[in-house]
Amino acid sequence: MPLLTIDQVHHVAVDEMQHTHEEEISMLNEIDALATIYENDKTKHATLEAKLEAYIQHVKEHFANEERLMRLYAFPPYQMHKAEHDRVLHELNHFTIRWKQHGELDAIIAYLRQSVDWIINHIHTMDNMTAMFISQQMYKN
Repeated sequence: MPLLTIDQVHHVAVDEMQHTHEEEISMLNEIDALATIYENDKTKHATLEAKLEAYIQHVKEHFANEERLMRLYAFPPYQMHKAEHDRVLHELNHFTIRWKQHGELDAIIAYLRQSVDWIINHIHTMDNMTAMFISQQMYKN
């Protein structure tokens, strides 16, 4: 059973943002499936670690692109939305350090699994509002 499905999150008005969300949900589910295998066989960590690396990079690019769009279209609550991205990136960095420097792979897996509620809420509120604004601005011109 997937950790998160695209049906659980709000469809946003900007295709580029929607596509990114779909990619990230797919990657998160792959990590969850690999983590389940890893929990039963600790030797199966290389593929999981590679997928974690790709996911972390994807999240960074995802947030950077949203912030670019918000600046491009002068989204008024840009700072509030960016601050939430910064907070999550700080947490993600914390768990990445625990994994890479201290071998705490289980900690980053637990963090990602617990992030599902935040993802649903963030897309439903901040990303939805942002995408509606950007979409209106895109079609104004």
